[in-house]
Amino acid sequence: MYLKLFLKLKFFEMKTFPILRSLVLPLFFLFAFADFSFSQIKFQPTGDNQPSEVSQWMGLVKTTFWWHSVDVHAPDGKDRRGHIWGELVPFGLNSEGFAWSTTENPTPWRAGSNENTTVEFSHDVKINGQFLAAGKYGFFIQVEKEPADWTLIFSKTNASWGAYFYKKEDDALRVSAQPKPFSHSEWLTYEFDDRQLGSCTARMRWEEKAVEFKIEPATDPKQLILANVRKQLRSEMGFDWKPWQQAAQWCVDEKMGNLDEALSWSEFSISSQFIGQKNFQTLSTKANVLRAMGKTTDADATMKMAVAEPSTTALEIHMYARGLQGAGKKQEAFEIFKMNAERNPNQWLTSMGLARGYSMLGDYKMALKYAKAAAGQNPPEGQNKKTIEKAVEMLTAGKDFN
Repeated sequence: MYLKLFLKLKFFEMKTFPILRSLVLPLFFLFAFADFSFSQIKFQPTGDNQPSEVSQWMGLVKTTFWWHSVDVHAPDGKDRRGHIWGELVPFGLNSEGFAWSTTENPTPWRAGSNENTTVEFSHDVKINGQFLAAGKYGFFIQVEKEPADWTLIFSKTNASWGAYFYKKEDDALRVSAQPKPFSHSEWLTYEFDDRQLGSCTARMRWEEKAVEFKIEPATDPKQLILANVRKQLRSEMGFDWKPWQQAAQWCVDEKMGNLDEALSWSEFSISSQFIGQKNFQTLSTKANVLRAMGKTTDADATMKMAVAEPSTTALEIHMYARGLQGAGKKQEAFEIFKMNAERNPNQWLTSMGLARGYSMLGDYKMALKYAKAAAGQNPPEGQNKKTIEKAVEMLTAGKDFN
């Protein structure tokens, strides 16, 4: 700024004013560098009004409060207890006696101290059911004497000092909320409760009072996640089969309804040039998508391919059989346990699979035989070994251990 002013002073170029030039030039440098003489080192925040920040995620939707907290005790050590609401924080709208906060334009409480309390939303949201666009807002509260509701104000102006520069025409949204008694809080605090994927409750509390409002993503959180999945698949992640398989399986697990898209992703993970992999994970995911589409015959055929793949491990086959067992498909599960034992003989895991299969079908004698075999095939120490020991104990007593 000072340099521009200097260049505009054309009389410096005039040879007819050498004396004036000699006087003004030192003044220019004095003012130009005056700011540096007033610079100060910044240490950590001090005093009773400490800055605070808290955030909460709902899926991909992030809400962040930033405020200068206030202690119930005044800086001079006097206790404010019982003198907050209606006194330190006056009811209604009030004049701050400066700037735009006057008797003609009374203003609400700044919901904190010093600079604006702010709340920022990464995505469009609903506040108590009312739409509010993504962005950062100044947060104010019009406190009222009970039993009246309080008014929560989200202002498009978020970088002011206090409520001195508040204007009602800058409001983006106003909602009503009923204050309620709450456990004592020494410091003015913002927090989140009832945290779910599709909503959460924001709460301001101080002393023995709190006011809450509900925040919901304006768009279904799962749809936001799906949009982000699509975006990620177009990034460097798209150069590996795993994200495509994971994305397809997620769509099935979450019942997203985009099964045609999920099927194309699963097929891409299998057969895409350079990155496609035909293995148990990719084939079983494709089978899951086909089954969700109602194409049971194709799903079963694809699952047989997955089990028959040379790279498929004994553990993958075992867990597939356990899944069938959990779904109540006892005979199908038994056949897979049996096939796994034939393909991977003399292993504690496949012997244990046969033990589960026979026990499931009520043949405890054969089940005990294979449980004892598993115990003698060096199962790893820990939970697996304990499970085998428990199986032997229960089968000896003639009980199903599944």
